[in-house]
Amino acid sequence: MKDLRRFLKCFIFAQLGSLVGFCIKKYHHFTNYPFRYTEPWYYSLTIPLIITAVVVTITVTAYFVVSHIIKKREQFPI
Repeated sequence: MKDLRRFLKCFIFAQLGSLVGFCIKKYHHFTNYPFRYTEPWYYSLTIPLIITAVVVTITVTAYFVVSHIIKKREQFPI
């Protein structure tokens, strides 16, 4: 269970890190090639932001559930 909790924590930070990297890449591309865009560069980030928010919310919920189960097992060992 502790390994699952560690994996969930790494997964949360990996999702957030990939989103930050994607935002930086989009901004860099916009600053180098502004003539290719008809709208601001951040409009194309809405879908990845929503998907990442949903995935991170589900993962954080699972993380807290696993943490609660671990604490319960430590209080009342079987």
